[in-house]
Parts: sequence; C-alpha cells; structure tokens
Amino acid sequence: MRYGGLLFLLTCGGLSLSAFTDAQAQQTAPRKKHPSTRMESISNQKKSLKALLEEKQDKRRVLLLYGRDTAQHWLIEQQEALHQHTDAMTERDLDVFVLVASELQEPDRWYLTHSDFKLVPGDDFQGWLIGKDGGIKHTFTKPVEPNELFRIIDSMPMRRQEMKKQ
Repeated sequence: MRYGGLLFLLTCGGLSLSAFTDAQAQQTAPRKKHPSTRMESISNQKKSLKALLEEKQDKRRVLLLYGRDTAQHWLIEQQEALHQHTDAMTERDLDVFVLVASELQEPDRWYLTHSDFKLVPGDDFQGWLIGKDGGIKHTFTKPVEPNELFRIIDSMPMRRQEMKKQ
C-alpha cells in the first residue's frame, strides 16, 4: 500500500486484521479538525525511520512499537488495545509506527541501537513515546494500557496547553 493509505496493520500467525485505508477511516471516524491518527508498519515506508520521525516533529506525537517478530504477543496485544481507542489517539495527535526486527532495514536498526532509543536487538518488545518536540518521553518494556498512555500524554506541558485551547 502507498505511504499515506495505511492506518493499521496487524498480521500474526493465523490472525490477520484488514488494513484500514484513508477512505475506510473517514467512514468510521468522526470528522475532526486534526489529521487522522495513523498506525503504520515501518516496513511499508520509503523513508528511513529517522526521516519519518523528523517529519513528525513539531506536528505529531509518535508511539514507536518494536517487536522481535509479527507474532510477538506483546506487540499484537498493544496494537489491538490501541485500535480500540483511535478517537483518543486522534485527539492527542498520536501516530503509531510498528517495527518488526526481521523487517528493519540496517540503517533503521543502527539508528535504534546507537541513539537515545538504546534498543537491544534481542528484546521481544519495546515501546517509545516521542513528544512533538522529538524527544523520547517514555519507554515501555511491556504493553501499556491505552488510558495510562493517554494519562502520560495529557500530563505533558504541550498537551496541557492544547487542552486549554480546546
């Protein structure tokens, strides 16, 4: 699928959920003034992970999810939990990128292991919440409940300013 069209992709063993396209998302999501929330597999991207994160800076928050493979249960659990809260993610300008070890390009793997992400390639699951300023705000070693994630985001100074304006 093209870069802008994929919102959510989950494939594991015998379980496969259909990907939402932009058109399907518009039919199911209420109209909001913000861009829609995206859940994307990084393997579908033409750009490097570093370039994608730089592109999001100052515009969107990012939850980066890493799993050893597509069947990794915590990776699946986290995606399924978030999929139930797309409106709350949209409200918080949150995009989700899914990284699978076997599908990572070498420059992206190097970036994750040699930067502030401090990825240990053998880890089964890792998650990073990245603020609009591009900084890592929180690191997760197991799935986080969506409401806890939203509590963390809502406690950020920039998000509190956004809530006051709404």
